Amino acid sequence: MKSYNPVSDRILTVKLNTKPVALNIIQVYAPTSVSTQEEAEQFYSDLQAIKDKMPKREVCIIMGDFNAKVGEGLELESGIGPFGLGERNEREKCWHISAKQD
Repeated sequence: MKSYNPVSDRILTVKLNTKPVALNIIQVYAPTSVSTQEEAEQFYSDLQAIKDKMPKREVCIIMGDFNAKVGEGLELESGIGPFGLGERNEREKCWHISAKQD
């Protein structure tokens, strides 16, 4: 492990010294659907800012609990497969993080 940074109580970053390039892991625990819209927006804004600071030449994996219930039904645009359970909640469409390319 090269470094780690507990950004907040919901976001932790870890940098591993791997070959041929470093591996960055962003571990998250997103606000639940009972959280306010402002809390959710702040979380995703913070996550996007952290991701944007990652060097483009390094690998970055964003993982964790996004508190989305994807429910039943195939939705190709979101990459959701047909085998979920229950009904989708409003957080299902909030998790898109930009993969900016220079």
